[in-house]
Amino acid sequence: MSEDRGMPDDVTSALRRLLDENAILDLMARFDDAIIRRDTETFRTLWVEDGIWEIGQFNPTHAKDVNPLHAQGMDQLVAALEQFNKMNEFFFRTTLRGVITLNGDRATVRTPTTEYARRHDGHGYNNVALYQDEFVRQNGTWLFVSRRYYYVWVDSSSPIPGSAIGLPPMHNGKLGEPSQGNQ
Repeated sequence: MSEDRGMPDDVTSALRRLLDENAILDLMARFDDAIIRRDTETFRTLWVEDGIWEIGQFNPTHAKDVNPLHAQGMDQLVAALEQFNKMNEFFFRTTLRGVITLNGDRATVRTPTTEYARRHDGHGYNNVALYQDEFVRQNGTWLFVSRRYYYVWVDSSSPIPGSAIGLPPMHNGKLGEPSQGNQ
């Protein structure tokens, strides 16, 4: 028996695993949200101090379609995001639930991802890729150690028609916070 409210060890372990997986999925969602909202302050909180972010380093045959990135350390990570933001009129990404492997205070995740953006010249940047991520739990909080982005398909030359509408307004610092309504 575990000391956690007298639950059997297997139930306690399963609950701990689910809590860890949920925290990692939340971290990945906060990454997407920070990227979409161009929120460098939140982005900064998601990484270990010497984190690594690599994009397109592994796809040399498609070099004309990608902007390879290797950033290591907080200053380079934030600078890379700021440069990325300057390149795009808008940017949107989605991450599906990945395959999570937990090992104590470390974890790896392989995640399918899609991105949709329009450069300032009107050309698109659309892709399907896999993120290979490494995480560590520090002081009870899961953080990115590394994110490596492997392109599966990319199109950076097709124009994207339509209007960039923008994001909904922030409410009390949170995007789309529910209203209290008439109660």
